[in-house]
Amino acid sequence: MFYDIFSQLCAERGIKCQTAALEIGLSHAAPSKWKSTGATPRGDTLQKIADYFGVDVAYLLGTKKRP
Repeated sequence: MFYDIFSQLCAERGIKCQTAALEIGLSHAAPSKWKSTGATPRGDTLQKIADYFGVDVAYLLGTKKRP
C-alpha cells in the first residue's frame, strides 16, 4: 500500500521513485525494497517523505484521504 501511494506521488511530480528517494536523502534502492517487500518506512523517514510531498503521514499510510 505505501509503495503504491509513494509511486503515485512521484508520478504526479513527474519524477522517478529513485530520484525522489535521493532528493529526500534516502538510498536509491529504498523504493525497490518497499515495492518488493511491502515494507513501510518508519518514524523520521516517513515524516521526511510526507514533508517532501506536502502530505500527511496518515495519507502515506493509507489511513487518511488526501485533502
